[in-house]
Amino acid sequence: MTALGVISENVREIYAREVELCYNEAGKVARGPKFLDCLQRQVRSQQDALEAVYGARMSYLGSYSPELATSLQNAQEAWLHFREANCGFVRSTARANYADEAFQNCVLRTTIYRRVHLRWLIGD
Repeated sequence: MTALGVISENVREIYAREVELCYNEAGKVARGPKFLDCLQRQVRSQQDALEAVYGARMSYLGSYSPELATSLQNAQEAWLHFREANCGFVRSTARANYADEAFQNCVLRTTIYRRVHLRWLIGD
């Protein structure tokens, strides 16, 4: 399997675990206030994990290549804009009664992917 295949499989496994937890917590329903609250908690947790990986990578790169650290910083800023625009689009195309869940679901999956990808791209 290629590196991108491994990354995708890792993301799929993590994402499935997170959503399954919310699905079970919400009474086996993939919508509604309990499901949304859980998704929001999972998003915050994944964002914290991403920030930790990003911070470690920035520190590592900054110690030997300020140019690469700047490049990663620019890429991260662009990625954040992409995530918000893309997930905003997902929200706008979802059914009105599922728009918030669709948005959080998109942010969760996208954030997991970015964290796993950064970790693989710039190893430990």
